[in-house]
Parts: sequence; C-alpha cells; structure tokens
Amino acid sequence: MLKKFLFTVTVISVFFMTLNAFAFAHKLRNDWYDENIAGTKKENVTSITFENETFNTEHARKIYWKLDNDGLVAYMDSDTDVVIAIPEGNTLETSFNSQDLFSFYKEHEEDKENYETGDNGRKIYGVKPDDGSYPVDDYSKYESDLEYINNLYLLNTYPTENFDGFFMGLKNLISVDVSNINTPFAKSFARMFMGCEKLESIDINNFNTENVVDMSNMFRDCKKLTNITLGNLKTNKLENINGMFENCESLKTINLNGFTTSKVTNMSYLFKNCLNLESVFLDKINTEEVRNMSSMFDNCKKLKLLDISHFNTKSLNNCSGMFIDCASLYAVDLSKFNLTGNVNVENMLIGCDSLGAILISDSICKRFTTMRLDGKWQNIHTKKIYNFDNENFGELTAGGYIKIK
Repeated sequence: MLKKFLFTVTVISVFFMTLNAFAFAHKLRNDWYDENIAGTKKENVTSITFENETFNTEHARKIYWKLDNDGLVAYMDSDTDVVIAIPEGNTLETSFNSQDLFSFYKEHEEDKENYETGDNGRKIYGVKPDDGSYPVDDYSKYESDLEYINNLYLLNTYPTENFDGFFMGLKNLISVDVSNINTPFAKSFARMFMGCEKLESIDINNFNTENVVDMSNMFRDCKKLTNITLGNLKTNKLENINGMFENCESLKTINLNGFTTSKVTNMSYLFKNCLNLESVFLDKINTEEVRNMSSMFDNCKKLKLLDISHFNTKSLNNCSGMFIDCASLYAVDLSKFNLTGNVNVENMLIGCDSLGAILISDSICKRFTTMRLDGKWQNIHTKKIYNFDNENFGELTAGGYIKIK
C-alpha cells in the first residue's frame, strides 16, 4: 500500500514538474524590441544581453517593457544597451520562424518601396540578379551599431526551423558565440550572418544540420572573417549553397570536405570575391546534381591550386564565369567536365592571366572559343601550337595543353 502511495506521489510530482517546465518556457517574438518605449532606435543599440534574473524594484528607474505576461522583461541598461531578463528558473525559446530575429538595421526611407517579397513575406531590398537566383539585400544602405550579443546560450533555439537572416546586416557586430545554438529542426541558415562585416571568427561545428536545405549567402559579406570552423556537419538534405562565402575577402582557406553535397543543385557564386583565398579543399564533395556553378571562383585572385578533377558535371547547365579573374591560378583540370547540350560556358576562363597548364575534355574542345582563354598554347601530345587570340585557331583534341611564349 505504501509503495503504491509513493508511486502515485512520484507520478504526480513528475507531472507537475513537467507542467511547470512548460508553463515557464517563454517565447521571444521577432518583434520583441520596442523603439517607442526604449527611446532608442533599433539601429543605435550597441549590445543585447540575456540574463537569468527576475526583474524587480531594483530596476524600477530603468526603462523597461514586458515581453509577455509571465515575467519576461526587456530593459535598457544604458541608452544603447538592452537586457532581456529571463525570470530565474525559467527558460526562453525562439519561435518556429526566427527570421531576422537580430537584424537591428535601419531601413532607408527611399528604399522602402524598392523591394521584392521573399520567403515568408520578408522584404528583400535590391534588384533580382539576371541569372534568376534569389535577390539579396544591398547592405551598403543599411546601418547598425550593434556590436555584441551576450549570453546567447540562454536562448533556446530548439523549436526554430527558419534561421534565415538571424544576424543579417549587423555591420558592426564584433562578437557572438553561437557554439551552443540548438538547431535540430533547422531547415534554413540562408543569410544567417550575411553582412556581418566585422566578425573575424565563427564556429558552427556544433550546429545540427541534418534537416538543413538552404545555406545560400550564409556568410556573404563577412569581409573580416578569417576563421570558419565547420567540422563534419551532416548535410544530407542540403540543396543550395549559392554565394555561401561570397565577399569573404579575408578568408585564406576553406575546407568543405566534411559536407555532404549529393543533393546540392546550386553552387554559383560560392567563393566569389574571396580575394585572399589561397586554398580550397573540395576533393570529397559530390557534384552530381549541381546545375549551376556560374562565377563559383570568380575573382579569387590568390588561388593558385584547385583540384576539381573529380567533379561530375552530368547535371550542369551553367558554368559561365566560373574562373573569372583567378589571376594566380596556374593549372586546372577540366578533363572530366561533360559540357554537352546547352551548357553556358561563356567567359569561363577570362582573366586567368597566370594559367600555364590545362586539361580539357572532348566536349570542351567543341566550345572552347566562348571560354575566352588567350595566348599561344601547345598540345603536350601532338605538339601542335594554337593561338587562342585568333578565333580561327583550328580544331582542338582532348588532352593537356601548356602555355608558351
């Protein structure tokens, strides 16, 4: 009888503990910051800090506003520093859609009418690219003073599927620790750090990426980024990495060998304008489903070596400008490239001024004139010399060619 009583008490206790946990799981809405009460425009906020504290009379003289009716409060710790006070013993969660949660930037009045509507109704400022890819924001017109997001580990992101633009447009963000972000249901990391021009290091090694489909423009315009820790992320569902590292001007090396890319269809602009990129590790990635590689290495001026000899291009329909202005690249192996059909190869090799050796496939031979390689080249097998400055340079055969003076 006593055992039955104790068992009943235990079950009831567990029930109320569980109920209590749910009752005090607060939600952070995307529109949580209230400019009217704070007295500071969102673009002028310099820090956001999460604290486990119960707001009390000690803060009575501070400017504050309620984020829900259960004790979750935001208050101004100074004119430009905001604190989100999570009642002690409680938790704080993001919502299912946390798009643009920390995008504390200013919309210029003249741009408010110049936008397209993107996923979930988000405004995308700027012009849609000619290649039909998703439009991206013009960050030259954005302003944000936010430098620090502190104690982010106190924010439980477990429920969130959409991290699109989570930190987007924060030009002055110096530091944010995302190593403890919980992402089991995440489907989109698109534009997550886009426009974070002052971030120097990002560690996403602990991210759960098993359900992620979209990483396009994830680190685009992170101009001072020198270190990205990717680790061995599970990306079995990943489809889009368009512009993922575009304009990461300070990156010197990137290793994507831990990525699973068997479903990826878009790699366009992947490393475009990575001006200091010297080494890229891609020898284990799968390109069977990739349809777009346009401008993939565009303007990677310091890239000397690149192993893409294993690339499977059976699905490819656009590789235009793939190596534009790779001024230091001195060898490239395109012998496995199958470019039959209507594949766009325009300007594929233009501006490769240091290129001294190239391997080409039979399908490339038939459309070499549009790739825009110049100078005199010799077939290493037949010893025949071709002058690519002359459009009527003759018929090429598959194999290796070296540049001669």
